[in-house]
Amino acid sequence: MRTVFAFFTLLLALAGCSDGDTGLRPVDADLRAPESAHWDATRGVWFVSSFGQAFDLSGATPDSPAYVSRLAADGTVLDERLVELDGDLLGLAVLDGTLYASHGSELLAIDVDTRSVTPIAIPDAAFLNDVAAGRGAVYVSDTGNGRILRYVPGGAVEVVATDLAAPNGLLVEDDGLVVVTLGAFPPDASQPGAIFRVADDGTTTRLGSLSGAFDGIEADGDAYLVTEFGGVLWRVARDGSAERLFDAAAEGLSSTADLGFDPSRRRVLLPDLAGDAAYLLDL
Repeated sequence: MRTVFAFFTLLLALAGCSDGDTGLRPVDADLRAPESAHWDATRGVWFVSSFGQAFDLSGATPDSPAYVSRLAADGTVLDERLVELDGDLLGLAVLDGTLYASHGSELLAIDVDTRSVTPIAIPDAAFLNDVAAGRGAVYVSDTGNGRILRYVPGGAVEVVATDLAAPNGLLVEDDGLVVVTLGAFPPDASQPGAIFRVADDGTTTRLGSLSGAFDGIEADGDAYLVTEFGGVLWRVARDGSAERLFDAAAEGLSSTADLGFDPSRRRVLLPDLAGDAAYLLDL
């Protein structure tokens, strides 16, 4: 079974799961192991990446094509399979109208209108994970190598940070990045992840004392929304203080992967990778 499958199996084993009434609005779409959600404010749509396989802890499920879905702001399906291809799709971000996605050891540039896909090779990639865009560049976390990469369209891929403990979710800011980590790769409950600021010169500073197996991060005004894979949505202030905003696991979700956020509606899209579903939550 593939490395990516084993990776999320370990996350689930560490996190556990619970049952109950979700209290959320489920997205009515055929999402198979959705990993990442991204809000495209220009188009007014959500993009959601799915592994394509039904997630099965036994490892018995054969691989199926991965795909990206396009949804309206209210979760209505516009294109259930906007693009479909072999392998796994994880992080998503839009830069200058182009949708970028991590895919194995390469970054994909997707023309949403023509549905054409252009691969961008990432040298020596171990496990490409989240994708973020800003300041004219696309950033990718290489979780397996503990580094962060930057790609300016038309240019070469460069390393901007190293020696991070399994970096996952990324957020681009005016003076650097905010990064949430897993702490170890493969995940290990004895080595939890944290939240860091990474300056343009590569200097890394921990933000607060919150720890866990973190997945996604989005800006929420002067704070951050952060998902912990085991089913928690946090709001983290810039001084590092944290508030448990929503306990998704207690409400019935099996996992909370890389969230998307529509700030104008204050609406979160939470992919439940292990539950083959996604949910909208208005804050």
